[in-house]
Amino acid sequence: QDGSKKYYRSLELQEHQFLKFLAGDKRYAKMVELVDNPIKVGNPTPKVAWVFVLLAQRTNNTKVLCNKILCKWQSQLKMKKPNPETKCTWYQPAVQNMRLRGFLSRLKTRYGRQMSYADDFRGYEGSLSAVLKQLYREREQEWDGYAVKRKNCIKAEDRHKVRLDKFDESDHNQHIEKCVVGSGTYFGFRGAKEYAMLKIEDVSIGTYSKDSDFKGYSYFAVAHLVDKTHALSAENGYRQDITTLMKVPILNDDPTSGDCGGTMKRMLEKSLPNQKRFYHNTKKKVLYLNK
Repeated sequence: QDGSKKYYRSLELQEHQFLKFLAGDKRYAKMVELVDNPIKVGNPTPKVAWVFVLLAQRTNNTKVLCNKILCKWQSQLKMKKPNPETKCTWYQPAVQNMRLRGFLSRLKTRYGRQMSYADDFRGYEGSLSAVLKQLYREREQEWDGYAVKRKNCIKAEDRHKVRLDKFDESDHNQHIEKCVVGSGTYFGFRGAKEYAMLKIEDVSIGTYSKDSDFKGYSYFAVAHLVDKTHALSAENGYRQDITTLMKVPILNDDPTSGDCGGTMKRMLEKSLPNQKRFYHNTKKKVLYLNK
């Protein structure tokens, strides 16, 4: 609930920033004047900035105007305080895109906007999508390695520095944490969905082929996962091939070791009959065993 309030408050602030931007530009200053809201009924009739009434209409003229205004507004948006590490004042792409989508969604639900991002603001020269793409390309150096030089980012060559042996598998919660850290390190899981939605049917244990460098060893594998980047959406109409197994060798089956493959294998062995998700709660296990 607090998160929802914070989100809607951020949308209100964006709307205020948008109107402030228009008021500060002589070409668009009149657009902030209040007029009757055509989609709201009341006594007296609710007032709304004229720009929202205008942009709710989907015509060629309003499409061009809306695209022009949004391009101008998005190009000059900056954070109140610069990033403490990079000293950059520009929003990073993920943040600016999220804020833009939220703002457009608010225009639709609150003011009846009929234009859509996919149909009206991308796919042609000078479109909002094209302008943002160019802006991000120009600002990439100022972000100083966006999404690469984060202090908490584990590079492939640093995997050996992750100490999974620090977790105590006799504590089930620590065993889950050990698997989560291992999955993030070796499989590249991110966010929450990849962990929470991992199912028993998505994992398997097998043996490496004779021509493998790990001949004679077993492996723990994950497959059939659809990550957020490759999920089907308005921006992506093709799904990544997810049938290829992601494998890690099981080099040590000692619970006190830091071997990721062995850690995941032992968690799989703890699964309950008819269990669907890879992880389970200890309370559910106790209830099941006491039946």
